[in-house]
Amino acid sequence: MRICHIAICVSNWERSLRFYHDQLGFRFVNAFELKGAYAEALHGLAGAVIHTASLEREGVRIELREFAIPQRSVPAGPGRDGAGGGIAFDRPGLSHLSLRVADLDAALAELAAARVEILESHQAEAAEGELGPGSPARRAVFIRDPDGTPIELVSTRGD
Repeated sequence: MRICHIAICVSNWERSLRFYHDQLGFRFVNAFELKGAYAEALHGLAGAVIHTASLEREGVRIELREFAIPQRSVPAGPGRDGAGGGIAFDRPGLSHLSLRVADLDAALAELAAARVEILESHQAEAAEGELGPGSPARRAVFIRDPDGTPIELVSTRGD
């Protein structure tokens, strides 16, 4: 496994972009909207549109994400959870750590054997080009660390 990105949910995308770029020296990589079936399935938020900016510094990539959701998720509780154990991805703060894996099925089998919580309700697949021009096909699923912090495992063609 290797680090893919660190996602930070923000309340004002433009203000946060200026802060991370201008004050902290992160290099702007790209900006895009994440929406549709993939975004809804992975985050469990119907109708979500996620304004995203990727920035990088010293080999570490962060994604700033502002959620536009017709109906907000339930208020976050301990471990950034909403009612029923769902993840409140749309609340300001660290959203999740994302790791790239070459073989998602093998990684999930290994984690399941170690009794790591795999969030079956938070997984998605996207076809080539579905997430933007030139984007590779990908599969993603969330797991939780022992304190409940969500970790995204992503596998894309070519990993």
